[in-house]
Amino acid sequence: MIKSKYSIGIDIGFSSIKIAVIDDSDNLVHTDYLIHKGKIRECLKNMCSSLLENYDAANFITGAVTGSEGKILGVNHCLTHVNNVAALIEGSTTLDENVQSVIEIGGQTARYITGFGNKDRSSIEISTNSNCSAGTGSFLEERVSRLNMSIEDYSACAARSKDIPRIAGRCSVFAKTDIIHHQQEGVPVESILQGLAYALVRNYKGAVIKKLPIKKPILFAGGVAYNEAIVHAMKDVLKLNENELIVPEKCGNIASIGAAVIAKEQGFEINILKILEKLEAQEEPITVTEQDIELPALGSFGDGDIDGKHICKPIMNEDGQKASCYLGIDIGSTSTNLVLINENSDIIAYRYLRTRGDPARTVIAGLADLGQEFGDSVTIAGAGTTGSGRYMIARMIGADVVKDEITAQAKAASTIDNSVDTVFEIGGQDSKYISINDERVTDFQMNKVCAAGTGSFVEEQANKFDIPIDSLGDIALKGSNPANLGERCTVFIETSIATHLANGVKMEDISSGLCYSIVKNYLNRVVGQKKIGDRIFLQGGIAYNQGIINAFRALTGKEIIVPTFFSVTGAYGAAVLSKEEVGQKGSAFKGFDIDETFIPPAKSNKQESKRGPRSEFKKRMSKFSFAGHDGAMDENKKTIGVPRALFNYGGMFPRYNAFFKELGFNILLSSPTTENTIRLGQEYAMEETCYPVKLINGHVAELVNKNVDYVFFPSLYTSGHSRSHSRRSFGCPYMQLASRLVEQAMELDTKGIGLLSPTIGYSLGDEFMENSFMSLGLQLGKSPEEISIARQKAYKKSEKMREARRKERNKIINELRDDEKAIVLVSKIYGVVDPVLNLGIPERLEEMGYKVLSFNNLPESDISKEHPNMFWPFGMHILEAAKIVREHHNIHAILLTHHGCGPDTVFSHYFRELMEGKPFLNIEVDEHSSDVGVITRLEAFINSLDTKTATSEDHKTSSFVSHGQIETDFSFVPEDAEVYIPNIYPYSQLFCEFMKRVGRNTKVIPETSIRSIDEGRKHTVTNEYFSMAALTGDILCIPGIRDMETEQKFLFIPQSEGAELDGQFNRFVRTILDEEGLTNIGIISPYVEDLVYHEPEYLDEVFLILLAGDIIKAAPSGLGENYLIDVLEMIRSNSLNIGSLKTISKDISSKFKPEHFKKTIFAVGEPMILFNDALNNNVLKNIESRGYHVMYAPFSEYMWLLWKDHIDQCAIDNKDSMLLKLDLLQDYISELNLCLSGCSPFDDKLDGLVERADNSLGYYAGAFGRYRKAKILGELKGVHGVVTVASMYENTGILLNALHNGIEIEKRRPILNLMFDGNVSENDDTRIETFLHYL
Repeated sequence: MIKSKYSIGIDIGFSSIKIAVIDDSDNLVHTDYLIHKGKIRECLKNMCSSLLENYDAANFITGAVTGSEGKILGVNHCLTHVNNVAALIEGSTTLDENVQSVIEIGGQTARYITGFGNKDRSSIEISTNSNCSAGTGSFLEERVSRLNMSIEDYSACAARSKDIPRIAGRCSVFAKTDIIHHQQEGVPVESILQGLAYALVRNYKGAVIKKLPIKKPILFAGGVAYNEAIVHAMKDVLKLNENELIVPEKCGNIASIGAAVIAKEQGFEINILKILEKLEAQEEPITVTEQDIELPALGSFGDGDIDGKHICKPIMNEDGQKASCYLGIDIGSTSTNLVLINENSDIIAYRYLRTRGDPARTVIAGLADLGQEFGDSVTIAGAGTTGSGRYMIARMIGADVVKDEITAQAKAASTIDNSVDTVFEIGGQDSKYISINDERVTDFQMNKVCAAGTGSFVEEQANKFDIPIDSLGDIALKGSNPANLGERCTVFIETSIATHLANGVKMEDISSGLCYSIVKNYLNRVVGQKKIGDRIFLQGGIAYNQGIINAFRALTGKEIIVPTFFSVTGAYGAAVLSKEEVGQKGSAFKGFDIDETFIPPAKSNKQESKRGPRSEFKKRMSKFSFAGHDGAMDENKKTIGVPRALFNYGGMFPRYNAFFKELGFNILLSSPTTENTIRLGQEYAMEETCYPVKLINGHVAELVNKNVDYVFFPSLYTSGHSRSHSRRSFGCPYMQLASRLVEQAMELDTKGIGLLSPTIGYSLGDEFMENSFMSLGLQLGKSPEEISIARQKAYKKSEKMREARRKERNKIINELRDDEKAIVLVSKIYGVVDPVLNLGIPERLEEMGYKVLSFNNLPESDISKEHPNMFWPFGMHILEAAKIVREHHNIHAILLTHHGCGPDTVFSHYFRELMEGKPFLNIEVDEHSSDVGVITRLEAFINSLDTKTATSEDHKTSSFVSHGQIETDFSFVPEDAEVYIPNIYPYSQLFCEFMKRVGRNTKVIPETSIRSIDEGRKHTVTNEYFSMAALTGDILCIPGIRDMETEQKFLFIPQSEGAELDGQFNRFVRTILDEEGLTNIGIISPYVEDLVYHEPEYLDEVFLILLAGDIIKAAPSGLGENYLIDVLEMIRSNSLNIGSLKTISKDISSKFKPEHFKKTIFAVGEPMILFNDALNNNVLKNIESRGYHVMYAPFSEYMWLLWKDHIDQCAIDNKDSMLLKLDLLQDYISELNLCLSGCSPFDDKLDGLVERADNSLGYYAGAFGRYRKAKILGELKGVHGVVTVASMYENTGILLNALHNGIEIEKRRPILNLMFDGNVSENDDTRIETFLHYL
């Protein structure tokens, strides 16, 4: 035995366990690294036992554990848990004292740490991946496994690559899509691996490092650092030389080394024998997973559904003649299937093969096998292909028919049973819902690129956690208490599985929970609100899993039929279609023996073009989008670069183009979006904005490279719109701050380029716009006279062009023949015109022979009755198009929405509502590069339209789509009606009591629960804000909400003038209630801006209620409820006044003892998340439970700044009197601020909020964004750190996070940005722990 004193560090992460042992001199004497696959106890026990074979247990004096799963040893003081970031830093500086930064990419986390010296930790800066970010080790491992190779072979294979294909790196599902499609296009595996490495690193740079300084040398930690391809990409992308990126030999053990060092320095004692004893005890789960959703055990819903489903018919050779047969091939991401049928459409043979990343050779092998068995007895009379690789394989084998998967699956189902009306099909990469009537497709839906819930997802999770995939279904049937693993994102479910395993949940319960997750995901995200019929087929290889079948039965309450040959229905459908379409023409099939020399070259999996390069649609839209631009350049003039992005398309460009040309400047448009634009956009991306916003920086970067003198990119605050019925017409959140995003990301001033970024605010009046043009001209060095003349000429030219466009749009629709089908692309203008954002759909449709229109080619319409507060003009255009399309039998719509766009999440619902059942195609656009999925959806949609000839009598419509009641005033509410208020604690409770006192029967909606969150998710189809989905679920879970016999019920859901999604919550809820048949429930939606117009007496009570809520939240943890009881009594007795609030405030101040808390954290963010513990996963309560004081942003300040901005911008005749009303609130706040003293959350001077908001954001409306930014830039006395909270995908939250790093203030406090989607996140726990550790 070796004799010495040792310190041990144990790092238990999401996917692996690392152990390090150091001696008295800090020498590293032992390391171990093991992938645990969720079996943490077993692996750790084996590692410790192995350690004791070489070391005496008594010699281990100190030790510590770290890592996200370290709680296994951290409970009951078995071993001290140390912060993972601290361990990383100590481990890094122990190995190399010169290290200035650390890059860590582990199994589930990615981090960047900088700003530390060898011992100095005072200026440390830390950034970690978000919950939805996928650039981690598990992301890499999953993708490599799909390529049928081991992670160990990655580097050597990637080194042989000759190019770097673009692969999406931010999301596992996006990357998977790109990899599959590259494979099917014949891209070599080595190139895909290289593309994957660069995708991961670019994602890491953009999503983790962001704008933090890159201080060298950098140590690369984590298991991913063993991959030389990743190391090479890291050096290239970050522009590091050999000495600037340190990759230690034990790069995977850095945190465990650091834990050992910290344990030794801090004297954390260890008893390794006790640890082994604890591990061998097989204790009960450490924690019990909370779930108020009882998932029924799956075993009771049936068994044996697949028995006898694959019995082939024998070949009948009459008179020794070869039988005439038809071949169908379905080339999918996971499997490739071949089917032979006879003239009666009976299956005589099939092959179910693993694609393994090589579809061509898989098909060749399958054909050879069929040929060997049947080549002498059959003649192929027709061959058809389907699936994502259908075009490449069709060329290779000489197929006669090429069909999309939807058409093929539907044909198979209706051939097997002509009464089937619904098909659920879950493939390896795509999931499909198909509605069938009279054997024709009437509607369909495929999973969006960001949805999990596919067959490969189940397989990957099973492999990752060592669950046998072939027996997963049988194991699931044994579960008695299925685990509620959540749904939606792959990353969330993967983390949930790991957590449940670590907590000791039985494998059978996890397996059944996984079955439920995939089915819930499918039903909520694919089927959504579409009709589920009475005869339902479940098709695809997924039906081999009885657990999945039973989960469908449990969740739908319907019988689910597994048809014959369910695993190969796609290939069967292709075979039947070939039989129907080939007829007597003869087949072009090349035979069963296909030589590998026939394998098509890369990029061949595309439909052959049948037209020339000229596109009428492109010609028409180019004329519209950049009217007046001639491209002329004068070398003697300075050049203004204009990015082809966002609102620069369409009506805005002609006016500014004319203005700049009149002033004597060249105008240089960036090129139409290309692969290079996308690459540059990804390189400069700062946050996960929507795709069109990411492209802005790509276009600006191109202009920078062309040495322009200026870049013109304004911020669109409000626009003028003559037909809008909303109070004001806003740009979306991103449009409002677009120029600030460009300014921060591109740093144009350092390049000697001027940024021309006026604020466009037509609602602010003519004088504002005149001053905007004047400031712009002065920035260009022109005189006021020159500017004025140029502006007037520009206005005249642009108005002339606008009138010409108006005439053109009526002309186009009038020229459409009654028997001519036209397809209308509906989106924001840039989504229709940009060649990348429109996915090449116009050209493909023209190749198919269709007339293609844009939404702005349609006549004007009116949606003011359905949507009186549609404050986004582009939303008005989109919804108006829906009405026009609905009313014309020969016009059909393709709606293009954008992943991550807040407005689009409600447009998807509104558009469907306005279409009143008329089918349309909705494609969500994001940065995944391959277009096979788009082609599939497009072809399926066109095929569904072609199944019958439309007539003008087919779709009767009304001019108005009726909906339930929405009123803006309480006077419309009967006095005896029940009124429900959203739960925003404690403000809702206080307001409810006030309403009761004045005679209204008001109630607070019950607290959010897992059940209500689950109910809300059933009504989401994309990335709806969590707050909106949760509110919807809370409402639908109100006891008795569906009881029509009781008193009439109303919901109190205030709206705003714009410009974020929260201003549409009332209308979204109305849509969902109507879909649920709850049209009798009314909604009261006063404008929040209007409160300040009320009489002073009423306003005084409103102010006092807001302030009462603020001081209740200011009370130390545990005391707030007592003060709430006191205030409620004051409201009941009509004795609430500023004096009583001052008394309470002084009492709170006397009980607040800063020395009783470790530090003070200030919390601010989206109000519905901030003031609802269930929606923020109780993180703020948990921070308080750790001994910290949480100071909440006062809601009265939120409202004060909103009202102040509204009065400044909208009050004309009565501005002074309105401000006097607001002064009362300001005076109240000042008084309470003094009374609360050291625990006051209020600003000393509210006018400072206005100044900071103006300087940091400027004009911005929606989600209290100006307040949320201004507040954290204030003094915040006694505050040590800031936590911001928002819904996942909330555009305002993403914007504020992106712009935070661009605001330099003295002694900036640490800020932790958290976003929530209803899933408990281990990553968030780690981020919070690290944040608190370094305060």
